[in-house]
Amino acid sequence: IGLKETIHWLKNGGALITFPSGDVSYLDLLRREITDPEWNSHLGGIIKKTKSSVISFYFPGMNSYKFQVLGLLHSRMRTVMLPHELINKNSKTLRIQVGNPLSWKRLAKFKTSEALINYLRLNTYNLKHKIKENTKSDSENIIKNSNYEELQSVASNKLATEIDLLPVEQKLIESKDL
Repeated sequence: IGLKETIHWLKNGGALITFPSGDVSYLDLLRREITDPEWNSHLGGIIKKTKSSVISFYFPGMNSYKFQVLGLLHSRMRTVMLPHELINKNSKTLRIQVGNPLSWKRLAKFKTSEALINYLRLNTYNLKHKIKENTKSDSENIIKNSNYEELQSVASNKLATEIDLLPVEQKLIESKDL
């Protein structure tokens, strides 16, 4: 999707889901931690241009040792390994922390795209502390994959029906089955 289409989409009330670094988190040997690559400040520019609100999502966890070692050899190996990492999460509980919506009014105070994206990164990483506060009964932040096939089937059918009912002008992009 092109930049112009994205801006048009957001200005007309559409939502955009993105991973701001454009890449998967990796093991940084110098810092001895799992971290994201630098977040793209162009995303801050899009937010400023469209005066969009933002909701942050934090996905804790770590990929396998094999994933991390191969990623040290070459960053593209992490991309190649992603399907394997998703499969090995089957039947495991994934915790997701959803942040509070950040209105454009709140975000407008940041003068540069870089300052805005740095704030959003800090805001997102602060969500990891909220996960530790949540209990197992906090079902809104827990996705159980044990019935993955059943959930996938129901969700896919419902989603396909809802997409089919959308007016053509509300569809940003469409692709055929892979």
